Amino acid sequence: MPHDVAEDRVRQAVDAGGRLVSDARAKAFWVLADPEGNEACICTWQDRE
Repeated sequence: MPHDVAEDRVRQAVDAGGRLVSDARAKAFWVLADPEGNEACICTWQDRE
């Protein structure tokens, strides 16, 4: 995903009823979950080790 839209996508997912599980590795990736607990990641190339 383009790094300049990733944080907006995280916000949109949370606004739509999702939950932020972890942002410990942001800006490389965020872990989100839907209301049923299914997890998904939003990933970028930034801050990769």
